[in-house]
Amino acid sequence: MFGSQKHQAKAAEIARLLHKELPPSFVVSQAKLLSVNRVTHAVENVSSRVSAYACEAKLGFFGRSLFLNALKWQFKELGYPDDFSSLVTEAALMATMKKKS
Repeated sequence: MFGSQKHQAKAAEIARLLHKELPPSFVVSQAKLLSVNRVTHAVENVSSRVSAYACEAKLGFFGRSLFLNALKWQFKELGYPDDFSSLVTEAALMATMKKKS
């Protein structure tokens, strides 16, 4: 439905890239030692990849919703804290909205 398998695969790919760049164990155990630049860079990378995919796949409202929900679940499955996964997902949503206008 609505290409959900394609969205799931792309969400998993983007989540794996974030996992390589900023592992969840590092976010959880060493949160106070994290560099703001490192976190910002990781969030920007995710946002730009999501925005590029949204343009490439010509996602509308429902497509973006399905894709971002799949992405958020991927973050949770990889072990990221809820607040971090919400932050990254919200940044990705804002990037797709900004590029659309």
